[in-house]
This record gives sequence, structure tokens and C-alpha cells, in this order.
Amino acid sequence: MKNKKLLLCILDGFGIRNETYGNAAIKAKFIHELFNRYSNTYSQIQASEEYVGLPKGQFGNSEVGHMTIGAGRVIKQKIDIINDAVSSRSIENSDVMINIRNTSNTIHVMGIFSSGGVHGHMDHIIWAVNYLRRIDKKFWLHLFLDGRDVSYNSAIDDISKAINTCKIKPEEIATIQGRFYAMDRDNNMDRTSIAYEAITKAIGNSTNDFISAIQNSYNENIYDEQVKPIVNTLYKGSSQEDIFWMLNYRTDRIKQILSILQNNNYKIINMVNVTNKIDSNAQILFPEEPIKETLGEIISKNNLKQLRVAETEKYAHVTYFFNGGREEPFKGEDRTLIASPKTTDYSTCPEMSCKQVKNAILEAIQRDQYDIIIANFANPDMVGHTGMYDATCDAITSIDKCIEEIYNNLEDYSMIITADHGNCEQMYTEDGEIHKSHTCNPVPFVFVGDDAYDFIWRDIKTLADIATAILKYFDLQNPTTCLES
Repeated sequence: MKNKKLLLCILDGFGIRNETYGNAAIKAKFIHELFNRYSNTYSQIQASEEYVGLPKGQFGNSEVGHMTIGAGRVIKQKIDIINDAVSSRSIENSDVMINIRNTSNTIHVMGIFSSGGVHGHMDHIIWAVNYLRRIDKKFWLHLFLDGRDVSYNSAIDDISKAINTCKIKPEEIATIQGRFYAMDRDNNMDRTSIAYEAITKAIGNSTNDFISAIQNSYNENIYDEQVKPIVNTLYKGSSQEDIFWMLNYRTDRIKQILSILQNNNYKIINMVNVTNKIDSNAQILFPEEPIKETLGEIISKNNLKQLRVAETEKYAHVTYFFNGGREEPFKGEDRTLIASPKTTDYSTCPEMSCKQVKNAILEAIQRDQYDIIIANFANPDMVGHTGMYDATCDAITSIDKCIEEIYNNLEDYSMIITADHGNCEQMYTEDGEIHKSHTCNPVPFVFVGDDAYDFIWRDIKTLADIATAILKYFDLQNPTTCLES
């Protein structure tokens, strides 16, 4: 076991698709050469839907993908848990909902108004509206537009339909803005401050016609993700006694806005645990314990050294999510954090920080002190989300060169190449429209190393199978009892 060393490379958003039209992933010539060269251990594996604990038809995402790889088993995801609680109405009997019923404070409902299902779902917002109406509570809505996990311009139709069917009334909406401002996760606090000023102080483009305001934004080629804050003329800002209820259930893109609200002494309700600091002063509807016996924990318990490497856009995924919702590193776990470029549009710098990630991996290999290195390359996903095909091809070419250089300098390490979900392999719809969201396509898995271990990797069918195989590779005892389904 001492001589076995492994590099796990997760190519974020790199799916497999036979069709070549709009398929940026095929630009990874060297990576595909490795798939052919190591065909005994190459497979296309599932990373979406029920294979990673999501509803049928729901594509995978970075949180779920990394959590599933790290847990080594299928974990029922938050969207399903919340859907079940809403459907059964069991959520209404929780202490948090009882507190909402008993309060006289105004409730500010915040969340992504999208059918994408990655960070939240508009159905949950509509449910909250119905519930608050039913118990006769004063409330305001703060809607975050998506444009990444759904079509880039779908919000205008979604909001129009919701208003026309009275699922949401215009006078209930306080603010509308793109997720670019309200859901930044890379410490661009100027964006978060703009979102905060709109939500709490009613600073933004004032209107009593949200649909026209969104259309005006489209006319300026500013689409859902980057729509600047729009504020209802009736809304005059929040009171310090008001309660802010965040309906998004994925944590990485709500930390900043929640932190600034909390730092200004607002009361907060969250669907899920976010961070220890935020949770200590918030009400949680669906509290959870970190997932135990993850790959990282078992590696640590066996006194092996591990390194996590990623740029900031995906840093939480190879640490917090990979460790099953644990913020603190395990014993023997080091982390290398590399800043993502400061830009409003990753299509302008499609390499992002992949060269720095590659250099950090090579330095770690040369130091020869880690048994396993777990690394994420962010740009297939992040540039894929821009919808810019040529830029995404450049992103793929850049990581392809990085993987080739790593391969040529692996020394005593073997390497696994896989992905957490699809994205860059489908940049256009069948109708030729820009496609910016994730996909349900399979992702690659290939073991690059000594063929004496080929038998370990042949039965991998889903992301959930990877951790158990890695434990077998390291000759750790009874890995299947550690990673129970």
C-alpha cells in the first residue's frame, strides 16, 4: 500500500455525447486518446437522476456529483427531501413553520425562480407563497433569475406564467435580479452588496411592470443571469424586525448574501445548514448531519495523506461537498486554493486558472508526500455556462494540455480522470439555440496506470462506485462496510 499513489482528476462539467454538433468536449484530443489507450478501464458512467439521488429527469450538478463521489453511495438529495415534505405537508408541522405562523413580522422570501433544480426550485417559492397567503402573513418576494441551469432567457416566460395564473401577484414581488449579483460565491462582494442594497433598501430600477423591465434588459442584451436589480415601486425596503427566508437549498451560492444579512442583524430562516456561523443565528427547516465514513474520512483514519486542489469557483466542491458537508479538513488533509480570475464573463478568459491548478498538482507529485491528490478543473463547466461555444472549446483545449503535461510527469502516481456531470459536450439545442445548462449525459471514467489493477475499475457504473474502488486500490479492509448504501 505504501507504494500506491493516486491522482483523482475531476473535469467539472465534462460529459460524453456521441453527436459532434455543439460538442466542445471532443476538443480534448489527448484525453480521448487516453480513453482509447486505457480502454480496459474506460467507461461511461452515470452522474444524474436517481444514480446520484435526484429525481427522474434531473441533471447532476457539482455539489451532488462531488458529494456522491466522496460518499461512495447514493445520498438522497435536498430537492427530493423538500419535495416529499411539501407534498406530504409534514413541513408545516416543523417548529420553524410554527414560528412563522406565530410571528407578526414581515417575511421576505428569497430564492432562485427557476425550474433548473440545482440551487433551488421555483415550485418551492410558489408553495411558500400559497402557504403564507393561507396563514395570512405579510410577505415580499425577492426572485433571483437563473439563465445558467435553464435557458438564458426563460425567466420572462416563467414569471409571466406565474403572474397570469395568480401563482404570484405583482404586488407580492419586491425585487427581481440575476443570480450574478445575489448568488456570487467567489468573494465578489461588490456584486453581493448590490443585491443586498436592492433587497433591504429598495435600491434599483424602480418599476410597477416587471415583465417590461425584464424585456428592456433583454433589449440591451442583458439576460437572466445578469439582470440588474429591479425594484417594485411599492417596496420601500425592509425593517430591522423583518425575517428573511432563503429557499435555495444549495449552500455555496447563498453564503455571501446570508452573511451580509446576518452581519446587519437580520433574522434568517434557511432550508438547510449553511455554515456553522450562519447556522448558529438562523432557523433551519431541514437540519442535517455531515455524511459519515466518506472517502476522505476513511483515507484519514488509515493515516494516509491527501491533498485537495481547486480554484475558488470549485473549491467547496473538492472540500466541503466531497467530505459530505464537513467544513474542517480531516487529519492528514491539506488544501491548495487557487484564485479564479476576477471577471464578469469567463468566456473572456477560458483557461481560467487551470494552469495554476496543473502546476499545484505537479508540485505535489514532485514532493511525493501525498497518497492521494484530489483535484478539480473548473473551466469546462464555468465556461460552458457562458453559452459561448468557441470559448468553451478553448477551455477544453487548455485542460487537455494540462492533463497531457500531468500524464507525462506522473512519476509514481496512477491517475483517474472523471467528471461530476455533463455540460460542455452540449452547447446547442437540437434547434440551434444556445444551451448553457448541465445535461443528463454520462461522464467518463478511466484509470491510467498499472494494468495489474484493471480488475478493480471494471464494474464502475456510476459516480457512487468510485470511492469503493479507490479503497480497494489502496488495500483498505472491508471498504464495502465503510461505504454502505
